Amino acid sequence: QPQPKHHNHDADSTSDSFSFNYLNDQKRKFESDEQINEILRGNNYRQQLEVFDELIARAQSSIESLVNFRTIEDLHNSLGLLLINTLSHDVQRSCLKFLQVYFKALDKLKARITFKDYKLNDKLAAVDANICDIIIPCLVTSSVSTKLQLKQVSIDLIYSYMKLTGDHEKLFARFAKYGIENTDYLVSKTFMDPTLCILITDEFQHLDFTTLIKSLAKQLSNGANETCALKCLNKLEQVVKHDKFNAYLNKLPPNSKNLYLSLKNSNKLASNQQSNNSNNNNFSQMENNNGNSSKRGGNNNNNNYYNDDSEASQLKFNLIPSVILHKLSGEDEIQRLQAIKQLEDKLT
Repeated sequence: QPQPKHHNHDADSTSDSFSFNYLNDQKRKFESDEQINEILRGNNYRQQLEVFDELIARAQSSIESLVNFRTIEDLHNSLGLLLINTLSHDVQRSCLKFLQVYFKALDKLKARITFKDYKLNDKLAAVDANICDIIIPCLVTSSVSTKLQLKQVSIDLIYSYMKLTGDHEKLFARFAKYGIENTDYLVSKTFMDPTLCILITDEFQHLDFTTLIKSLAKQLSNGANETCALKCLNKLEQVVKHDKFNAYLNKLPPNSKNLYLSLKNSNKLASNQQSNNSNNNNFSQMENNNGNSSKRGGNNNNNNYYNDDSEASQLKFNLIPSVILHKLSGEDEIQRLQAIKQLEDKLT
């Protein structure tokens, strides 16, 4: 794996050129990259916000000046710590905004350069590896936050990095270590569902998911995480298609493979039984309503059962609006996140 490198100022005049040009052209407020790191590690929120304004401007106008940042590893460490530890919501939001601009600019730079740009390609590979080592574990943590905005932006950033990185095997190893196999039950559970279920999409079906599938299969024997792991594996099967997924299953230890198949079949049977019971209950309810309607005078179709706008149809258990309950129980992960937020607003 490429390792992050500390900058050698004497050996590499390219970086000095980028920094010098940016200093002259943009009139940087902070005279050195070391000063920026010092401020980000401190507790002066006002200065930290000013630093992020400058970093965002640099990413937008001269991404090379950040690729050649003199202490890139220290910068990434500072960003990761601020992301999950800062007490300032404004600083956290600015950190997230910078990461969005940073990832987007790196992606554009990667698409623009050619394979002949050896030095810049090496630097990008080092930056890529360093982001995966330092920032991704922090984003995995923030993606399971109880703060909805932090959660959503963190998931979006991980998704952006999935499209940017050249080393998905290393990325999936980070997912496994800091998310799926996290010793904190809630982190592990919430990372699998909804975070990982959201991230697994058709555009990534060409990737090698061996690392993820092995990690998820381990959670099937953990009763607390069984359902979430099974849901992720089912989502992966939908994305990579049945035959390719079977090839992944065949790489698993026989016990893990058999446990998955057993749980999947049991879950399918339970789902079918639940569906049948629900249909029977609905049919019985319709018969009862029709009978009551006849007793009240026949063709009165204005009863609450058929009126979707009625208060009775809008509330479940006299507390949760049915539209929110429907989103919470649906397959759309984004809608479920929105429903959680709506429910929190109603209960507070």
